[in-house]
Amino acid sequence: MKKRIPLSVIGTILFLLLLFLFPKESFNGAKNGLLLWFQIVLPTLLPFLIVSNLMVALSITDSFSYVLYPVLKHIMPVSKNGCYPIAIGLLSGYPIGAKACSDMVSLGQISAQEGQFLFTFCNNASPMFLLNYVLLQSLQIKENLWLLMGILYLSAFLSGYLFLFFHRSKRSLPDIGSRTDFTTVKKKESKTFFQLLDSAIFQSFEIITKIGGYIILFSLLANLLVCLFPFHEIIKAAIIGILEITTGIQYVTKASLPSYIKLLITMPICAFGGLSSIAQTNSVILKSPLSITLYIIYKLINALICFLLTAFYLFLL
Repeated sequence: MKKRIPLSVIGTILFLLLLFLFPKESFNGAKNGLLLWFQIVLPTLLPFLIVSNLMVALSITDSFSYVLYPVLKHIMPVSKNGCYPIAIGLLSGYPIGAKACSDMVSLGQISAQEGQFLFTFCNNASPMFLLNYVLLQSLQIKENLWLLMGILYLSAFLSGYLFLFFHRSKRSLPDIGSRTDFTTVKKKESKTFFQLLDSAIFQSFEIITKIGGYIILFSLLANLLVCLFPFHEIIKAAIIGILEITTGIQYVTKASLPSYIKLLITMPICAFGGLSSIAQTNSVILKSPLSITLYIIYKLINALICFLLTAFYLFLL
């Protein structure tokens, strides 16, 4: 009986053929992805990665969570330690929220169940990226900026509540905030501050390099799709946005579409994050029990909620 060739092998070979058959389009797509990573993602994300790694290593998250817990406990059923991934995820952007969840589960600071719950809604695009690049620069929106930001983050929190509704009552899953068999508390080695800083910088550069690789590959693929397939602009914009968020938004804003259509496409793209961000997210949770499948499901729900809220917002205008 003949063995079937895996789809991953077929896909890789096809992708290689496209690189050879369309060198100009491939070059332009890769260059665009590299510039987006170098000019936007690297300076925005790297400082947050270093600081986040250092905070976890120094256990500063305990003090951080102590301040936020009295407020967040009334919004979400989280433990004190669980407040940190929410805060850093809302402030920093993909995939730092996911990494914070993964690190804290691995260190035994939160349970695997709570980590999965937080994972569904605290890994989002950063406020600076959304406000400056998406709303102000790309869509050139000057009014109701904070309302639109609120729609994006409200949709994330609502998807988190849906996770609670569908999963918290199952007997196979422990209560939020409890320890699980997946959680193993690691013994902390005695290290100086500069040793911890060196480690945080090294880990951060490893992650940011992976992110750059994913952005370049998905931007290249998105550019090939635009050049090769004569889809309608709306379909092209949606497909590219599903592949890579930054490239997708760039294409949407350059397309000859009405401003309300651009907003209606862009907001769910930002909520979903794109397949590129999912690949980036998966790369930082590989050593944890967190499920990327559940994450994708709730990111799709997040995008749907965001689409409906944006449509309602446009209806009221």
